[in-house]
Amino acid sequence: MNTGLGTTVHERFEIDRPSLSQQPTMDSLKNRRITRPDASSSSTYNFWPQLLILGTLLAVLSGCSTSYHRKKSDKYAYDIIKEMEERIFGKYSDFSIDTRYSHRKPEDVLSPEIIEERQTIGAIKITLPEALRIAAENNRNYQTQRENLYLAALDLNNARYVFSPRFLGTSDTTVTRETDGDVRVNQDSRVQLTKSMMAGGRLTAAIANDLLRYFTGNPRREAISVLSLNFTQPLMRGAGKDIIGEALKQEERNVIYEIRDYTQFQRDFAADVVSAYFALLQRKDNIRNNYRNYVSRKTSRERAEAQLKAGDGFLGSPKDRDLAVQAELNARNTYINTLASFNDAINSFARDTLGLPVGTRIFMDDSAFEDLEEAGLLPVEVDLDEGYKIALEHFLPLITEIDKFEDSKRKIKVAANNLKMGLDFTSGASLNWDKEENYLEFDVEEFTANAGLEVDLPLDRLRERNSYRRTLVSFERAIRTLGLALDDKRSDIDNGLRALNRSRENYKNQLLGVVVAERRVLEQEARAEAGNVNQQTLIYAQDDLIRSQNSKTQAIVSYLNTRLDLLLTLGVLDTTQELFWLKRPALLQGEQPAFITTDTQKLLSEELPTPEQIFAEPAL
Repeated sequence: MNTGLGTTVHERFEIDRPSLSQQPTMDSLKNRRITRPDASSSSTYNFWPQLLILGTLLAVLSGCSTSYHRKKSDKYAYDIIKEMEERIFGKYSDFSIDTRYSHRKPEDVLSPEIIEERQTIGAIKITLPEALRIAAENNRNYQTQRENLYLAALDLNNARYVFSPRFLGTSDTTVTRETDGDVRVNQDSRVQLTKSMMAGGRLTAAIANDLLRYFTGNPRREAISVLSLNFTQPLMRGAGKDIIGEALKQEERNVIYEIRDYTQFQRDFAADVVSAYFALLQRKDNIRNNYRNYVSRKTSRERAEAQLKAGDGFLGSPKDRDLAVQAELNARNTYINTLASFNDAINSFARDTLGLPVGTRIFMDDSAFEDLEEAGLLPVEVDLDEGYKIALEHFLPLITEIDKFEDSKRKIKVAANNLKMGLDFTSGASLNWDKEENYLEFDVEEFTANAGLEVDLPLDRLRERNSYRRTLVSFERAIRTLGLALDDKRSDIDNGLRALNRSRENYKNQLLGVVVAERRVLEQEARAEAGNVNQQTLIYAQDDLIRSQNSKTQAIVSYLNTRLDLLLTLGVLDTTQELFWLKRPALLQGEQPAFITTDTQKLLSEELPTPEQIFAEPAL
């Protein structure tokens, strides 16, 4: 029977055993006292107290429930994450991977429950901050990122455990019934403590006992006990804190990398939720614009039909009426299509971003768009060189790339150490006791000790040599990888700055376009009322207006997204701030006021740089 705790108990009977009536009962074995022939009657021993102690120990150890082990794993993992977050950021978060299923037994979570949950249909109205909260709680990818960090912390816990004192206890008990009627009990027990040193040493202390007893036939007992202490210390290969502690150091750095990745994911995810939310608000604004356009085209068609029906050829014609009907049908079709597209988009947002069951109806609060228009175009006033310096200090993935370059250099040192000769100092001491008296007592004057050197000459180092060369190649690659990451970052900042400027200019143009288009439509509608209109000209004016209105909405949302992308690229977007998409990051100083204007003359008076200015060679 395997107890699962390092202790095994075997029961074995020979084939040619006596009948059951001839075998000793358990009660007789329990009460029988064994006396050696050459000893006095006072030297008696009872085997069963040892079994009682062993059984009690097994009962205590088996009493540790799975929930206990889970809580211990959580404690160590969360403590590690807290420790590393404080090391990186000077503060720590309330990190947890628990979900609503975490504290339930797996066998209690049934598939019908999950099926029913995903079929639940409801309706909620959300603001943008609420969307961020719901997404963080329910998004599937978000939970996976949490779990990745947690698992990295468990790996570090395993690596640290290697250098902590480790206890091992085993006991192998065998009961044998022999053909001559003897019952023999063998018990081999061992308790061991092992401690690995950061410098490469290994210390082992152990107590071992081998006991043989007969319960029938010629009663006798044989016992051997050993108390030993052994120490091994590498002097060349495998020696030194930098070499032995490399695996532990790398696991610690891996947790740091995972925390950075998780933090960067949180920032990217929050920015993506904001972008998705405003994209839906943009669709809603387009729907409203398209409906107003449909109503306007319907009014134009009714007016054209009324003028044609009046029979006055100066006010209307079949051609004008048909043009008006076609324009109304186009506007009607556009409105229906944008409405269907919005429904698809909001369902996808609820399922993929918010993690809500399919069928949940979402009603979005529009005040976020009003706040965005009121805030205007928030600038990011940095140049390329300044932005690059900021990213080197604050963009977490780039910092990780720099650290990984340092990792590759350490790997070379470890691989070079494996090329050395193996030279280990070994020592040990032990107390042995094999006399017939009490086998649990030791005579400290009877001991053995040893010390020596173990030498492993570097005669065969082909694998080690190739491994060392491989680390040198990896280091060369790390140089190129880091260089490319730095170049990509500078390029991303440059592209982001130019994209932000382009988005700002596009918004200005669309803002001006709406003003002009509205004026044209008003002019043509006034002509239509007066009976002096070219229907095609009116349709063109209405087309330009709806395009300008939708483009204006798209331009301000595009500017917001471009600005968020640039702040993410710089590493300065603090998504823990309330309304962070409308805030200036604390790490950026001296920003100019936001752009807010409807002055068309001011917009038209702004001069654009000429090609000669753009392509002029810099002064050397």
